[in-house]
Amino acid sequence: MPFDLAGTNLLPTARACRAVVWTQAALAILGGAFVVLTATLFGSNAAILLHGGELSNGGVALLGGVSICTGVALLWLGAALERPLSWVPATLAGVEVFLAALTVIQAFDLSFGTVLNLALCVAAVALLAAPGTRRAPSGDRAA
Repeated sequence: MPFDLAGTNLLPTARACRAVVWTQAALAILGGAFVVLTATLFGSNAAILLHGGELSNGGVALLGGVSICTGVALLWLGAALERPLSWVPATLAGVEVFLAALTVIQAFDLSFGTVLNLALCVAAVALLAAPGTRRAPSGDRAA
């Protein structure tokens, strides 16, 4: 089955799920790139406060790298929604839980970004669990 960026073979709920996942991927990659860039530019002065402690330059860059890797995984899993693979929903749900935990760890307070990321995580998992999101393995649209 050839890949279709428009997702014409996907049901509307799966297409919406993929849009949410790709939005999360873009936010995670851009946020991680910003953190890595900040750690690189400011060098040893790039320490940030993290829940009462201080995260040094290496830790800041590692946190940004983990965010970038999570975003890349979300991009790949969003594209994998096109194919009727049985492991994709469970893996995507696991990455969503990891991203939610990463968001809470990075959160300094209850900000708009924290609420937005957590809402996107909940929306993606809810859309995955919605009836009719997954196609039948034969490639036919589910009822």
